[in-house]
Amino acid sequence: MCDVLDIFDVSCDWVEIDLLQAQSAFRSIRTKKSTGPDGLPACLYKHCPSELTEAWHPIFNMSLKNHTVPELWKKLKIIPVPKVSCPTENKHFRPISLTSSVMKCLEKIIVNMIKPMISSSLDPLQFAYKAGRSTEDAIISVTHLISKHLEDPKAYARVLFADFSAAFDTVCPKLLVNKLIDLNVNPSVVKWFHSLLTNRPQQVSVIGTFSEVKHCSTGVPQGFVSSPFIFTVYTNECRNDQPNNFVIKFSDDTVILCLLRVDSPSAYHKVIDEFQVWCEKNQLALNVTKTKELVFDPRGVCVNKPIVIGECEIEQVVSYKYLGVILDDQLKWSEHVDSLCGKLAQRLHFLCCLRLFGVSTEIMLIYYNAILGSLISYGMSSWFGALTVQSKSRIEKILKTAMKVIGINNYPSLQSTFEESVIKKTNHILNDPSHILYPEYELLP
Repeated sequence: MCDVLDIFDVSCDWVEIDLLQAQSAFRSIRTKKSTGPDGLPACLYKHCPSELTEAWHPIFNMSLKNHTVPELWKKLKIIPVPKVSCPTENKHFRPISLTSSVMKCLEKIIVNMIKPMISSSLDPLQFAYKAGRSTEDAIISVTHLISKHLEDPKAYARVLFADFSAAFDTVCPKLLVNKLIDLNVNPSVVKWFHSLLTNRPQQVSVIGTFSEVKHCSTGVPQGFVSSPFIFTVYTNECRNDQPNNFVIKFSDDTVILCLLRVDSPSAYHKVIDEFQVWCEKNQLALNVTKTKELVFDPRGVCVNKPIVIGECEIEQVVSYKYLGVILDDQLKWSEHVDSLCGKLAQRLHFLCCLRLFGVSTEIMLIYYNAILGSLISYGMSSWFGALTVQSKSRIEKILKTAMKVIGINNYPSLQSTFEESVIKKTNHILNDPSHILYPEYELLP
């Protein structure tokens, strides 16, 4: 593997940005984004793309040619946003990083240039930051693989839900450079990314008061447009090629799924050990207190001792909230339905209040679709088909009450909504040969 210091002495052709690429980036900028440290609002670039492109285009190319990011462009204004109602410690705040709008445009151009070149080398089991992929794909992949495997009477499955401590903040730029080189990314672009991530000036802003400027060379600020792409590349090698062992990722939400049989030797502990080694090698720390294990053994065919990471025993739980849905060790979804019905009942109360206030049917329907309907339909293709009649009737009862409040008699049933979501997801999978569930489908003659 090449070292980051070596490539700095290698001359290479640099990637040139086209004038139309810069103009397109300015036109697509989101005007609702907060202004960065440079004080120039996004609407300025949005409404004057042609004029500003003439000025910024040569500067963009100069930045790439010299593989250097100006300090003002990568400067961060950090806004601490409370994660709890009464924060008392630093960890109770979420740092929101604001960068300049022109930096966002340049990052977008560069990422769009190199993504198609390396897409075939990226992990197909990383479901985040990909067109046509969503949390639902990760959920149905996990649940389908487990359900299909448990049809064997001697089968069971063990799933580790790994939790990283500040995953984005611990990315090592030097390791990232090596990973980009291994993917054959243009060395000029590699050097540019190294400049972007190292020696970044940043300061905290609280109610108009700024801290002193500090420089940082570790981590990937989540305010950078390129952060999702960078993290995808950084964790790309976190895979497992052994049969019936899967590492399924959605950003930093990582699931290690092992499909096992009672009469076959288990490679589960070996897979976990390899994962720990990979984390240490890539300077990603596991939060062992939040990392949980779920064992799917409905027939009780095996005694499953808890695994140990470091010196800590990982807690085995009977249910776990994964990407917004609650998985239980029997795959009956009873806890998920309880949670869903509780949330729907709360929101139904506000719908009744809207009716008391004389709000029109159209507005109440908008509220329903946005607040209640979205809860019911989220991940529906993964869990609704496995529900008992009683669980389905609980949700259907709330749906009927909501429609009665709104004043609508004809509305699609939950079953039809489920079937529509399954068909939609199936079409997406059939158009994506790299999807893990693509081989599960066979076209009828």
